[in-house]
Amino acid sequence: MEFFQQLAALDLKGTFVLTIAPSTAGMVVAVRLDNENVTDAAKKNIPPLILRGTAASFDANFFARIQEPVQQVSTLLTNMETFQKGVEHAKAQSAIEKTKTDEAKKKAEEAKKGYEAALKKVTDLEAENKHREAYGKLPKVEQYPTYAKAIKDKQAELLAKFSHGSLFDSLDDGRAEYAAEASGDTHTDPDTDPQDGFEEQDDEPVEQEEAEMV
Repeated sequence: MEFFQQLAALDLKGTFVLTIAPSTAGMVVAVRLDNENVTDAAKKNIPPLILRGTAASFDANFFARIQEPVQQVSTLLTNMETFQKGVEHAKAQSAIEKTKTDEAKKKAEEAKKGYEAALKKVTDLEAENKHREAYGKLPKVEQYPTYAKAIKDKQAELLAKFSHGSLFDSLDDGRAEYAAEASGDTHTDPDTDPQDGFEEQDDEPVEQEEAEMV
């Protein structure tokens, strides 16, 4: 089998580096496998495979001598690459989750500020006994779903306040007034007496006139 065909048959993952130098005994061959996708500096601790021999010996058994060591290095570098990608993915996911958490926290803080500001307006109006206006200024449940229960409770409280004493009290007042008129128990103000402005008639001049006529 030709050189390159035997090299391809090893199915190595990475860059195959072959360094050849002459020596007094023949030649020195250094074999090193590299993986550019691995950025971990630990890969630099993997030493190259150093072989010595004559040209004839290398032709005879070069691939038999390097097969097991270079395949071990190839597997090691592949595992390092996989591990490195896993770490990078984990970091990326961690950053994404942190970003999501930060965004959720920011939205929650903004919602809290908005809710508290709206509720302060309601409280101020309520302190002025403007319950109907306060009811209209209540924050919307759709806008602040986290505070849905508190908003609904406040709605019920304000509704009870501005509903009580409006419709039913006015009906009671009308009924009382109608009953007073029906019983004749009406109050006349002396200052508005219908007899005011009329002089009392004296009966004596009338009697004298009647005598003269007889």
